[in-house]
Amino acid sequence: MLPKKSEDKQNRLFQNRLENIIDTGHNLARLSGQIDWRFLENKFGEVYIPDKGRPGLPTRLMAGLHYLKGMFALRVTAAYAQRTVSSAAF
Repeated sequence: MLPKKSEDKQNRLFQNRLENIIDTGHNLARLSGQIDWRFLENKFGEVYIPDKGRPGLPTRLMAGLHYLKGMFALRVTAAYAQRTVSSAAF
C-alpha cells in the first residue's frame, strides 16, 4: 500500500519544523537537499500494490535509512535482535 500523503503544514502550527531543530549546515542535511526525492517516490511507488497490506512508510524515510545503513555499515545482528525481544518481554 502506498504511504499516506502528509497533512497540510498549516494544521501543524505548533509543531517545530525540522529545519529549526537540526544543523542545516551538517553534511547529511545538505546531502538531503541534493537527492531527488520525487524520483525515488515515483520509482518505488511503481512496486506498491494499492489497498493491500498496511500503509507504507514514507519513501524519504525508508530510502534515507537505507542510505545511512549503507554509509555507516550499520546492521542489526541476530544476537542484538534476540536480546531486544527478550528484554521487551519483561
